[in-house]
Amino acid sequence: MIATIAAFLSAVPAAGAADSFYATYIAGQGGVAPCYARTYDPKHLAAHPKQKVVHFFVTASDADQGAPPKSFDLAFGFRLEDSSDSFASEAGCAAKGDGAVCSAEGDGGQFRLTPRPDGLLVSVVERLELEGMESFSPDLMKSDDREFRLYLSPASECGYGGGGDEGNDGSDGPVLEPLTPSISRPG
Repeated sequence: MIATIAAFLSAVPAAGAADSFYATYIAGQGGVAPCYARTYDPKHLAAHPKQKVVHFFVTASDADQGAPPKSFDLAFGFRLEDSSDSFASEAGCAAKGDGAVCSAEGDGGQFRLTPRPDGLLVSVVERLELEGMESFSPDLMKSDDREFRLYLSPASECGYGGGGDEGNDGSDGPVLEPLTPSISRPG
């Protein structure tokens, strides 16, 4: 009996941490989901010549089918240096510790979300590769694209615009707008 109570009490803080992560970083206020994004400036890219990602974003998905705060869906995407293609997808996430582990749709791989005082840290877990409008991305784990420090950013930096219910591929969903490097953060 004492062991059962101890196990229950030790699980309570973990549930509180999961609730806090979802409420603080994903749920948004007043129906507006926060956008976390980063565009890497030329100085940062020169210091990391194997990095291919020039812009990365994460935001809550409009199609969230999860059971927040324990599980939830995200929209995320990235642009690569020397490519006009945008790579974006949905991911199903499960709260874990003080963050979450997310699996990209279509067996695109996994990433971990970890809260930071200034935003979120996205860490690739084993593999992350997506299909774009024109091509497939390389596996980010095989370059210098394993972690991304993202900052709270304007919604326009998350690559989704309004203007209808039909996605670029004819499916229901948000229309993907071209990503423009308008936010630069220190390396």
